Amino acid sequence: MGISMLPAELLQQILRDAALDSDAQRPSPSARRVLLAVCFQWRDILLNTQELWTFIRVVLTKTDIFGQELRFQNGLSRLKLDLQRAGSQLLDVYWNTEVDWDHARRIFGVIKTQAPFDRWRSLEIASDRWEGYLPFYFPEDHRFDNLASLKICQYRPNGFLPLIGKTISSSFRVFHATDSAISYNLLTFPLSTLLFKATDILLPELTGHLQTTAHIQQLIVEASTYIIQFIGCDWSSLSLLDINFKVPPSSRNLPQTLIPFPRLHTLSVRGGYLQPLAYISAPQLAHLRLSRGNKGFRRANQNLNHTLSHPSYTLSPVGKLQVDFPIEPLVLARLIAQSPAVESLALVVDDLHSGWDAIRRVICECKYEADVAAGSQILDVMHLHFMRRLKTLEIHMSQHGDIETRDTWFAHMPEIFEATHGTQLETIACYWPDGAMRRLTRSTWSDALAKEEPKTSPPGRI
Repeated sequence: MGISMLPAELLQQILRDAALDSDAQRPSPSARRVLLAVCFQWRDILLNTQELWTFIRVVLTKTDIFGQELRFQNGLSRLKLDLQRAGSQLLDVYWNTEVDWDHARRIFGVIKTQAPFDRWRSLEIASDRWEGYLPFYFPEDHRFDNLASLKICQYRPNGFLPLIGKTISSSFRVFHATDSAISYNLLTFPLSTLLFKATDILLPELTGHLQTTAHIQQLIVEASTYIIQFIGCDWSSLSLLDINFKVPPSSRNLPQTLIPFPRLHTLSVRGGYLQPLAYISAPQLAHLRLSRGNKGFRRANQNLNHTLSHPSYTLSPVGKLQVDFPIEPLVLARLIAQSPAVESLALVVDDLHSGWDAIRRVICECKYEADVAAGSQILDVMHLHFMRRLKTLEIHMSQHGDIETRDTWFAHMPEIFEATHGTQLETIACYWPDGAMRRLTRSTWSDALAKEEPKTSPPGRI
């Protein structure tokens, strides 16, 4: 049976899923355009599926307007048609306009009648250079009651922001900024209001303390940040922190006590400076991800080893431990010893020889000897606790390998299962940069091993 013979409801669901952008969780105009051209049946279904027309692009720049009136009219007609097809659904709006007074009046005329602000679910502002036109067309009784997400690529204190700051409701959750100018205006209206109501915040940089933090659940800061900027703030609701720490001018700029993050679930640290980890208290930490900076993995190993040796280091994830740079055996042993309850371990290896050597000596043999204090004690702790909890081991290759190298890694997987007999380790997977993957489970390996055992006939009667 061909796909066109499926029931209409099922075919509509398949086309709806095919037209969605899985990353952005909204309709993809390019995918929709391809599907519309397949056949008349698909086109009719797509045109009558309102959810697929909720992503509205208002892209009208100076090139479109000055001297190209026909192109502007066509863009406006296309906007009207898309809004008509979206019906009464909530809208995801991408706004990029640079218009004069007359063209602003025509654009806002369409918005006012077909897409009032209380239907906007998300807004991404790439450019809104129409200065103070908005108040003339929309008094404050036009509200952004359903706005849940706002992304600002170009900061301008006028435009949408004042009206959004005055009228957003409890539906507002995500504030995402990519323009660094925003970081220097965090305490001014309307940004202060937006930050106060948003629970998930993404900033280009953090130039000072946020005015209030108790409500923040997720915080991502792109630029490097001093750890002392987190001192004195209430992080009682924070569950995700993605940060790049900056090296302080001196040790006097480091915290004197641990900074509490009582509900922190996921911590991702980018860059090679990892010492601030020793000043973070996160008793509910489940996922810890460490990434190196631009100074190479050897510097990152030295920094991580120094951090793990700090007497105040207490982080111990219980879910996933992920290291995005090749890690030396001693550092891996220490990191594992600090994370005895972790269930998933993800490592990056540089080449076959050094990568397998670290895994063999630390995970398989548990016999890595090092000229450091309490080195054997670290491995004892790892052997007794860590390997009994670990369920998944991921090995990510930093280099493309040929078929022979990939087969060699696959051949090493049974050795790991043999060395970890009696533990909960169930899955081993190897990943390469080109998307290739090799995976082996303990049950599959055990079944294959059982088939290879020689069959013995039952003893006969005498």
